[in-house]
Amino acid sequence: MFAPTAVYNMNADSFLRKFLKGMRLEQRDDGAYPDMVPNSGSGGFGHNGWGDAGVILTWELYQQYADLSVVEENFASMCAWVDYLEKSSDHYLRKDPGGYGDHLAAQGTPPEAVHTALSAYSALLLSKMAEALGRTAETEHYREVYEKFRQAWREAYVLEDGMLREISQTMYAMALQFGLYPEEGIEDARQMLEACVEWAQVHPAAGYVGTSLLLPALEKAGRADLAYRLLGQTTFPSWNYETALGATTIAESWNGYKEEENGGYSLNGSLNHYALGSVGEWFYTGILGIRSDEEEPGFKRIVLQPQIWDELEYAEGSYQSVYGEIFVRWEIREEGYCCQVRIPANTTAVLTLPLAAGGRCTEGGVLLADGGAPEGVLLKERTGTALVLELSSGSYEFLADQMK
Repeated sequence: MFAPTAVYNMNADSFLRKFLKGMRLEQRDDGAYPDMVPNSGSGGFGHNGWGDAGVILTWELYQQYADLSVVEENFASMCAWVDYLEKSSDHYLRKDPGGYGDHLAAQGTPPEAVHTALSAYSALLLSKMAEALGRTAETEHYREVYEKFRQAWREAYVLEDGMLREISQTMYAMALQFGLYPEEGIEDARQMLEACVEWAQVHPAAGYVGTSLLLPALEKAGRADLAYRLLGQTTFPSWNYETALGATTIAESWNGYKEEENGGYSLNGSLNHYALGSVGEWFYTGILGIRSDEEEPGFKRIVLQPQIWDELEYAEGSYQSVYGEIFVRWEIREEGYCCQVRIPANTTAVLTLPLAAGGRCTEGGVLLADGGAPEGVLLKERTGTALVLELSSGSYEFLADQMK
């Protein structure tokens, strides 16, 4: 779950490929991966969330670095894992006795719901990687496995009125991010995710699985503002609550650092246990909006969708892709906002900027309107809330007079 953050923070290709080799070496004959690698004997085998790393890490590496060899070298191992998930399920509900569920969540989610959702997700990613390899039979087979896990999840947890049988931040985040929710109920699911966050007084309540999904799901629901508020929370439980107490690492659980009535504070569990730091991905993919196009991985075609929020003065950062540095800076100004981007050579980018109906946006002093755009910029679409632009490599500065 931390892999998407890791690959943005540094070049993790060699390290994670070595780790995947360890997973393959210690995989059991029935396809079950160990919970931990190296397996010292203290962990088990075949548990979702831990074992799913064999598939999820491979997918993240392929998306970030566009090297199909990582898929090829792990393909047979991934197939064995998903086959194991299928065989060890009960009519495609993965009960996984002894599994971890949404480990160390502040708000409970049934472990079976988490395990089944992750089984569906692993099957979905495997089908996509099989397609990238041109393996038609495996593509179709694992897509069917995904559909069966998804249908079992729906039958078990989606009620007739469209609500979920179990309500938590993780339940709704998984449903939205893994494509588990029926299409006709997506908007209701988004509203319920917002309600779950509001009910927790805009604090994170998810565990190891849900935390990595929470902010992207809120953004997809059109509530990046709520994601920002959750990220900026300073009271318990939250990331900033820990740093205010002097933490310089992520604790194992939300109560790793806890202030006491006597003015001191208690320490619980490991104080350097990065899982809840998986929120770091959203700094890159949400705040800066830097993403790779799934159809053209490795940032050959860059997707830029910065979540510009008028209560944050500015954001600035970059990602060193295999093609070069991708840079984004945006700043709120009295008359609107400014957004600067740099696109490396031999790539293109699709940039989506918030812009109200009737709002004006310029680049290099040239007004972006139907039939008018500076060199390197193509106006693809204008809606009532956004401007969609295609950019060639180069540096750009956009000035917009209205966000909303």
